[in-house]
Amino acid sequence: MALNRTETAKRFLAKEIEKLSEQERQVVERFIHRGRIARNVAHEFEEQLTAGQRVADRIAEIIGSWRRLRLTPSGIG
Repeated sequence: MALNRTETAKRFLAKEIEKLSEQERQVVERFIHRGRIARNVAHEFEEQLTAGQRVADRIAEIIGSWRRLRLTPSGIG
């Protein structure tokens, strides 16, 4: 069934797809084949963090939480 849909879409859109740029054609092909169109930039950013940056982020998370607890009258957010 999926193959029929793919072939039908290609047949109907073939002339229009030819008018697109190469990058636009790639997006259409990925869409037709249910592929990933966008990349996860947050994941890529996290992969580039050094160990020191990860530790610093974790410490900032903990200190921020403690600061919030101390500033509230009951100690509960």
